[in-house]
Amino acid sequence: MSINLSAEAARIGEVRDLRSRGALPYMERRKRLRAPVRWRITILSPGLEDAVESSTLNLSSDGFYCTTDIPFVREQRLSVVLHAPAHRPGDGEATCMLRCKATVVRTESKDGQYGVACRIEDYSCDARETVLRSLSEG
Repeated sequence: MSINLSAEAARIGEVRDLRSRGALPYMERRKRLRAPVRWRITILSPGLEDAVESSTLNLSSDGFYCTTDIPFVREQRLSVVLHAPAHRPGDGEATCMLRCKATVVRTESKDGQYGVACRIEDYSCDARETVLRSLSEG
């Protein structure tokens, strides 16, 4: 049995075209639902001189996606602080800080920045003073 590669390539191109026009549903490969939330994050990693500040573009129970000014590499281990809204009446800036251990699973160059997808390996909720002290100690 032989496969006509040019016919197969044309079929794949047709499927992509139909999907881009909304005529074919997109099958999501991810296991977890992603929420399009913009939470501030602080990224720390061995070898980084300073903490990297960014914000999530989307978030799931397994991980997050953000953009940064510096590149990270696949499988790189990071310490991340997610600043989740605390929803305290009268305090619109209140956040709950989630300290996470994360691993970079995908990177891409994106409009002069770097898109970084991370899987959250572990997390804990720390008091504000504990997180700020550990960030200053490196």
